Parts: sequence; C-alpha cells; structure tokens
Amino acid sequence: MAATEHQYWNERVIQKNNTGTYTISVPVDMIRNLRWKQGQRVVVENKGKTIIIKDAPRR
Repeated sequence: MAATEHQYWNERVIQKNNTGTYTISVPVDMIRNLRWKQGQRVVVENKGKTIIIKDAPRR
C-alpha cells in the first residue's frame, strides 16, 4: 500500500541556519495542545536516536 500524504503530516525538514545551528518547525497544533508560547524556554535532550523537547523548569 502506498503511503499517503496524511500519514506524514508531521514529517519535517531539518534546515541549517547561517550561525551553524539547525532548525525544525513544530506543528502549531502540537504547540497549542502543550499550551506553549512564543519565547518560552524549552529543554532539548538526546536519548539514543530520539530528540526530546520539553518545558524548561521554572527558575
């Protein structure tokens, strides 16, 4: 069975910035579901071949 576009709606492209860092866009519905806001601090962790992004602890 051929894969449909809908199956990969959350597939993203990794982009490289001029500063040498990388950017991946996150679907707006995921951000809304988590109630995250622009400028909010997050923690990025590497677990094997998986990247985990979670809300940063409050200072």
